[in-house]
Amino acid sequence: PAVNTQVADLTNFATYPSLLKEMDLVVTAVPGFMGFRVLEAVINSGKSVVDISFFPEDALQLDALAKSKGVTVVTDCGVAPGMGNLILGRYNEEMKVNRFE
Repeated sequence: PAVNTQVADLTNFATYPSLLKEMDLVVTAVPGFMGFRVLEAVINSGKSVVDISFFPEDALQLDALAKSKGVTVVTDCGVAPGMGNLILGRYNEEMKVNRFE
Protein backbone atom coordinates (compact mmCIF):
# COMPACT_ATOMS: atom_id res chain seq x y z
CA PRO A 1 0.00 0.00 0.00
CA ALA A 2 2.95 2.38 0.40
CA VAL A 3 4.06 1.98 -3.23
CA ASN A 4 2.98 4.68 -5.65
CA THR A 5 3.56 4.62 -9.38
CA GLN A 6 4.01 7.38 -11.93
CA VAL A 7 4.11 7.51 -15.69
CA ALA A 8 6.99 9.66 -16.97
CA ASP A 9 9.15 10.21 -20.02
CA LEU A 10 12.56 9.18 -18.67
CA THR A 11 14.31 10.82 -21.61
CA ASN A 12 13.16 14.23 -20.37
CA PHE A 13 16.06 14.70 -17.96
CA ALA A 14 15.02 18.23 -17.00
CA THR A 15 12.00 16.80 -15.16
CA TYR A 16 14.06 14.55 -12.85
CA PRO A 17 14.35 17.01 -9.93
CA SER A 18 10.56 17.32 -9.64
CA LEU A 19 9.95 13.67 -10.55
CA LEU A 20 12.32 12.43 -7.82
CA LYS A 21 11.60 15.10 -5.22
CA GLU A 22 9.77 12.75 -2.82
CA MET A 23 12.15 9.81 -3.30
CA ASP A 24 14.66 8.73 -0.64
CA LEU A 25 16.54 6.32 -2.90
CA VAL A 26 16.39 5.62 -6.61
CA VAL A 27 16.98 2.29 -8.36
CA THR A 28 17.63 2.69 -12.07
CA ALA A 29 16.84 -0.17 -14.43
CA VAL A 30 16.80 1.28 -17.93
CA PRO A 31 18.21 0.07 -21.24
CA GLY A 32 21.97 0.54 -21.58
CA PHE A 33 21.71 3.29 -24.19
CA MET A 34 19.93 5.45 -21.56
CA GLY A 35 21.85 4.34 -18.47
CA PHE A 36 24.59 6.95 -18.22
CA ARG A 37 22.35 9.96 -18.86
CA VAL A 38 19.67 8.65 -16.48
CA LEU A 39 22.27 8.09 -13.76
CA GLU A 40 23.68 11.58 -14.33
CA ALA A 41 20.19 13.11 -14.08
CA VAL A 42 19.44 11.23 -10.85
CA ILE A 43 22.73 12.40 -9.32
CA ASN A 44 22.06 15.97 -10.46
CA SER A 45 18.73 15.69 -8.63
CA GLY A 46 20.65 15.03 -5.41
CA LYS A 47 19.45 11.46 -4.94
CA SER A 48 21.42 8.39 -3.90
CA VAL A 49 21.02 5.64 -6.46
CA VAL A 50 21.61 1.96 -7.15
CA ASP A 51 21.97 1.24 -10.84
CA ILE A 52 21.18 -2.26 -12.08
CA SER A 53 21.59 -1.30 -15.74
CA PHE A 54 24.71 -1.88 -17.77
CA PHE A 55 25.96 0.95 -19.95
CA PRO A 56 29.16 1.29 -21.98
CA GLU A 57 30.23 4.71 -20.65
CA ASP A 58 32.66 4.97 -17.73
CA ALA A 59 30.56 5.56 -14.58
CA LEU A 60 33.64 7.01 -12.84
CA GLN A 61 33.12 10.12 -14.96
CA LEU A 62 30.23 10.85 -12.56
CA ASP A 63 32.31 10.47 -9.39
CA ALA A 64 33.06 14.18 -8.89
CA LEU A 65 29.40 15.06 -9.54
CA ALA A 66 28.19 12.51 -6.98
CA LYS A 67 30.67 13.80 -4.40
CA SER A 68 29.62 17.40 -5.04
CA LYS A 69 25.95 16.43 -4.56
CA GLY A 70 26.74 14.37 -1.44
CA VAL A 71 25.07 11.23 -2.75
CA THR A 72 25.98 7.55 -2.80
CA VAL A 73 26.00 5.79 -6.16
CA VAL A 74 26.25 2.02 -6.62
CA THR A 75 26.73 1.34 -10.31
CA ASP A 76 26.45 -1.82 -12.38
CA CYS A 77 24.98 -3.65 -9.40
CA GLY A 78 23.18 -6.22 -11.51
CA VAL A 79 20.15 -8.19 -10.41
CA ALA A 80 21.62 -11.64 -9.70
CA PRO A 81 24.39 -11.68 -8.85
CA GLY A 82 24.20 -8.17 -7.52
CA MET A 83 21.12 -6.83 -5.82
CA GLY A 84 20.09 -10.33 -4.69
CA ASN A 85 23.43 -10.73 -2.94
CA LEU A 86 23.04 -7.40 -1.13
CA ILE A 87 19.53 -8.31 0.02
CA LEU A 88 20.68 -11.75 1.17
CA GLY A 89 23.63 -10.22 3.01
CA ARG A 90 21.38 -7.88 4.93
CA TYR A 91 18.88 -10.52 5.96
CA ASN A 92 21.64 -12.99 6.77
CA GLU A 93 22.71 -10.52 9.48
CA GLU A 94 19.17 -10.32 10.88
CA MET A 95 18.12 -13.99 10.80
CA LYS A 96 19.38 -17.48 10.00
CA VAL A 97 19.02 -18.02 6.26
CA ASN A 98 19.05 -21.69 5.30
CA ARG A 99 18.19 -21.33 1.64
CA PHE A 100 17.98 -18.51 -0.88
CA GLU A 101 16.74 -18.59 -4.50
